[in-house]
Amino acid sequence: MTKLIHVILIFSLAYVVRSDRTLNTFKILHASGPEAIAFDLTGQGPYTGVSDGRVLKYEGPGIGFVEFAHASPLRTKEKCDGTDDPNLGPICGRPFGVGFNYRTGELYIADAFFGLCKVGPDGGLAEQLATSAEGGPFKWLDGLDVDSTTEMVYFTDISTKYTFR
Repeated sequence: MTKLIHVILIFSLAYVVRSDRTLNTFKILHASGPEAIAFDLTGQGPYTGVSDGRVLKYEGPGIGFVEFAHASPLRTKEKCDGTDDPNLGPICGRPFGVGFNYRTGELYIADAFFGLCKVGPDGGLAEQLATSAEGGPFKWLDGLDVDSTTEMVYFTDISTKYTFR
């Protein structure tokens, strides 16, 4: 029994040492408010929308998160990167929902200020697809999912009265 305890202890210490090394190489994300995550067809990611309007992609422990896309054509790095000011939403955007169409590789974005958008597999500025439905503007887009069989995009507008600000 004593030998078994020693073996378990040795393997446990090896795990702790390895875990410590992994933590030392992880890059810290300088953004706030990650809201949703998605993985692309090849399992890369996660991709997540953050409060400064960017959609970030995780590139692994050596690189960390990098900018992948944004929905706002008005967005500038100087004004928006790192901000969590909701008053800058009309300039920076605020992506709350993200989801992939696995057939095309396109990422769909539900942005509280810029509506339903999509961006190609290489990222960049997303194309705005819709800002309203049935004669009324979207107020606060949030969740989003893409049906992998039908390619239908489902998203939620969580209020008919209130906006994100």
